[in-house]
Amino acid sequence: MADRIYFPGFTTLHREMNRLFDEFLRGAEATTEAPATWTPRADLSETAEAYLIRMDLPGVAKESLDIQFNEGVLTVSGERAAEYEGGQETVRHVERPHGRFFRSFTLPQTIDPAGIKAEMRNGVLTIRIPKLAAHQPRKITVE
Repeated sequence: MADRIYFPGFTTLHREMNRLFDEFLRGAEATTEAPATWTPRADLSETAEAYLIRMDLPGVAKESLDIQFNEGVLTVSGERAAEYEGGQETVRHVERPHGRFFRSFTLPQTIDPAGIKAEMRNGVLTIRIPKLAAHQPRKITVE
């Protein structure tokens, strides 16, 4: 097995490039919001009936989330507040980001926008995006 080489700044560069491309693709809409300061990780999966998006959002209040579907793009945005005690503590090192975030996902035309549902449990946001019944796989039996 080959050794893996890690470049410390690459993850930050990759995240920043994704943010810039997201803003570019969103066009003028990106300039109407405060810029994102971090990008939550997301998993995308698919079942026969739906697409699922799961995002790690520990410490994010569900009241701060804004989920919108517009012209084939699902956008999730929100904010995680800093947890420091003002003048009470001196921060030495920070790895858990805080501030505004957003993620955009281009969805296929085979979805049912009216059936999109979101649930937050244990710091994980799960968005279920149902497929249109006409586009779900169907088993054909041989007679």
